[in-house]
Amino acid sequence: MTNGSPNDGKPMQARRVIQITDCHLEEEAGRIKRGCDPDASLAAVLDEAGRWRPDAVVATGDLTDEGEPAAYDRLRTHLSALGVPVYAIPGNHDHRERMQRFLCGGSIRCVDEVALDGWRLLLLDSTIPGEPGGRIDDAALAALPARAAERPNLVFVHHPPIGVESPWIDAMGMANGEALLAALGGTATRAIACGHVHHVYTAGRGALQVLTAPATSFQARPRRTEFQLDTLAPGFRWFDLYPDGSWRSGVRRVALAHTG
Repeated sequence: MTNGSPNDGKPMQARRVIQITDCHLEEEAGRIKRGCDPDASLAAVLDEAGRWRPDAVVATGDLTDEGEPAAYDRLRTHLSALGVPVYAIPGNHDHRERMQRFLCGGSIRCVDEVALDGWRLLLLDSTIPGEPGGRIDDAALAALPARAAERPNLVFVHHPPIGVESPWIDAMGMANGEALLAALGGTATRAIACGHVHHVYTAGRGALQVLTAPATSFQARPRRTEFQLDTLAPGFRWFDLYPDGSWRSGVRRVALAHTG
């Protein structure tokens, strides 16, 4: 794994996956949230992501701010313009049923598993309706060891299964994160890619890496007791996946002036 960005473009033999997260689109375009226009910020991030020639994009939740149909409609327009498959999972700010109805379809898919050459992407729903924190369903946990055993895989989920040293967000983390880590222990899982925290965090748990990504909207300062707005630019996380099961990852930020 690497935290840098490739200087020579996408390696020919690799499959590239880009993770976007925490878009927080409002019901109406142009509304400013915490100094950020979420639509304009997302558009800038996706424009840069397209230049990186991804084979797939995974959107890891909090895609809208309140789950409004109009926000999902606009998000579908943004994501469809990429011209590559987009796989979406909900976050605690999303509305699961509206997301299925107004976002998913065509190139945007709400599925729990994706085959990508020799790799597998496993997409988990950690949301609890009406709650800011998360939990993986017991049945989903029980199925994971078999799902994750056959080929190298990445797991994508909204809530991190570990604390990220930011008490304000750790208070609404994943209630059974240790059970998730145990279910994946000894499998072919390389990393767990998460959203939710609005800042970059990486940690190793045994053979697993737990990674978060910058939001496409506003950023949070890491290691704070309460939420504090950061001035870092929005961005995305990229993964290059190789046929031999190796991988690398890093973060790309997009310069964008905050408004308000």
